[in-house]
Amino acid sequence: MFGVFKSGEYDFVGFLAYSIMLVFSFSFFPLYKAHLKVFNTINA
Repeated sequence: MFGVFKSGEYDFVGFLAYSIMLVFSFSFFPLYKAHLKVFNTINA
């Protein structure tokens, strides 16, 4: 996970970025499904 940032000062920034991406990936699919439901309701 920390292989991208070789310097020690960027470890926390890298961990924070990877954590945000991991959490966002799990929350993206239900958000996308809700968006499609609203989109189909508007276009119906």
